[in-house]
Amino acid sequence: MGNQQREKIFHLSEFCAWYIATPLAIYSGNVADGMDLVVAGWGYASTEPTGGSRNELSTITLLPSSSSDCKELYPFWSDNSKNVVCTLIKDGKCLDIVNGGNPLV
Repeated sequence: MGNQQREKIFHLSEFCAWYIATPLAIYSGNVADGMDLVVAGWGYASTEPTGGSRNELSTITLLPSSSSDCKELYPFWSDNSKNVVCTLIKDGKCLDIVNGGNPLV
């Protein structure tokens, strides 16, 4: 997708109070190694073929990385202060390539 920004829109089936789910401004600071990043989504719950996708919103905590592995695996990535954040596996959890674009919360 190059430099295009991805947006996701979802519809809540019932009222949700502002203190439960409040839209956030885009983070304007620099993402640094060692920060905890919380990612939300309905993605796959497991790497197992029977893991399937979730019917409820879940979150995982990831760590950003500026490792040379990021540039090698994702040539379009330059650093974590632009449109793409490279993350490490933390506690055995990571984003799958099909889950890319999920919001940081």
